[in-house]
Amino acid sequence: DTYPKRRGITRVKELLAGGVNVALGHDSIMDPWFPLGKGDMLAAAQLALYLCHMSGYDEMNDVLDLITTNAAKTLRIQDSYGIDEEKSADFLVLDAPSAFEALRLAPARLHVFKNGREVAYTTPGRSVLRRQTDEEGAEVTFRL
Repeated sequence: DTYPKRRGITRVKELLAGGVNVALGHDSIMDPWFPLGKGDMLAAAQLALYLCHMSGYDEMNDVLDLITTNAAKTLRIQDSYGIDEEKSADFLVLDAPSAFEALRLAPARLHVFKNGREVAYTTPGRSVLRRQTDEEGAEVTFRL
């Protein structure tokens, strides 16, 4: 492309306000377009939160919809998506007490389930801050 580059972000807030189903995707995994990519949809949601100026509490829930329910509608799998007795039980458990904290902290994905079976898990790391007068230090979580 010549300048100006045509790879900006669209008007997500305005499209959502107009009733358009907006979803995020992320298929860049260490490729020439995004060498830092790791296919992390929560990271894509965080980027959208920043780039689309969606940092109000209600807007943060909208950002999560972009990678969950809205994405399911885009893929036309909304009838088989979600948490319900009749659904496939594909989900993950985040080390976060709320949606806000999930976006703020980008926490560990404690458990990943596919068809109701755990396929991956993570043991979260621990950060400790040592002060000159404190031999043991204090754990730092950045949680509210």
